[in-house]
Amino acid sequence: MSMEGMSKRDELLKRLSKFRTVPGHGPDIDEATDEELELFVSILEHMSEKGREA
Repeated sequence: MSMEGMSKRDELLKRLSKFRTVPGHGPDIDEATDEELELFVSILEHMSEKGREA
């Protein structure tokens, strides 16, 4: 499925699926708003980029 056919939440969950977190050390994905998920994914992506630069 292309990103165009996905809802914003589905797209965020797909991006989030690239990362692993310790249970209990992140937002409750089921309870988080799209805005909270977007911020969390952005932080993880930024940290991942910085880690590759080091």
